[in-house]
Amino acid sequence: MLRKIGAKATILTLISTCLISCGSATVEEYEQFAEAGKNYTIALDSLLETSGNYFVDANSERLIRNDLGKPETDQKNYEDVTKSDEQWLILIGRMRRHTGLVRRYFEQLGKLAGSDASQRGEKATAKIATELVSLGNSIRETPPVNSSSAALVTSKLTNIIIKVKIGGALKREINARKDAIYKELETQDLVLQLLKQQLQTNIRTIQNNQDERLVFQPYVDETPISAQDDWIAKRREIRTMTLQVEALENASKASEAFKEAFKALLEDDFNLARANSFLLDVDTLLKVAEELKEQSEAK
Repeated sequence: MLRKIGAKATILTLISTCLISCGSATVEEYEQFAEAGKNYTIALDSLLETSGNYFVDANSERLIRNDLGKPETDQKNYEDVTKSDEQWLILIGRMRRHTGLVRRYFEQLGKLAGSDASQRGEKATAKIATELVSLGNSIRETPPVNSSSAALVTSKLTNIIIKVKIGGALKREINARKDAIYKELETQDLVLQLLKQQLQTNIRTIQNNQDERLVFQPYVDETPISAQDDWIAKRREIRTMTLQVEALENASKASEAFKEAFKALLEDDFNLARANSFLLDVDTLLKVAEELKEQSEAK
């Protein structure tokens, strides 16, 4: 179960206080940005896990619908669908590791902002960044990412004027890897958009097929429905899947907000409005991820 984002107000209050009193990028801002980023990656990881379940379930629904009763044709169809499962699950597995590395990287970045940052901490941050970039390259070569707009994923920070007023280990790390890290955030944004589209398609497929099998057919059978309360509950469960499809539209904004918040932090423009917008988008992603996970586990 995902933890609720009840701490959001506390995080926002801390950021607000810092923004009002400090006026420039501070240790507290980096720490709170890392905390908000942690909530984002927790939600994304849950959404990735759940999307795998929905993908397999949707393909299972397609297999049942297309069962022709012809062994050779059905076997070929099953093998093709299973291959499709495997490709998507490989991508999800890599993205879950990628998301974990993003979380660890920004946690380390928050530590580097502290006055007690050590050389060991710098090396640990650099190691995580290297793993992250390597895995990002692998993801961009994985179907269906490599057949989408992955080639357009490039850094947009080349000409950015870094206004970070904290020196030392933090500034060295940012100067060394800001472009590479931003590219990985771009990759996460791209994959989340693909994930949203795939989830919406899969939920619709499951909804339509289950409505036909579990609701409509029993209703039109000559024999009256016996377990009427169960039928009503199942119909409600299936029909309200549409709400999740719509909710995914807003949830997918979180990755764009994460990118823009990172850029704003570097430009010393992580103001109250940006912080508030980012936290609201993360909150939406958390709620949708939790609801989808609960729905998937209830099946």
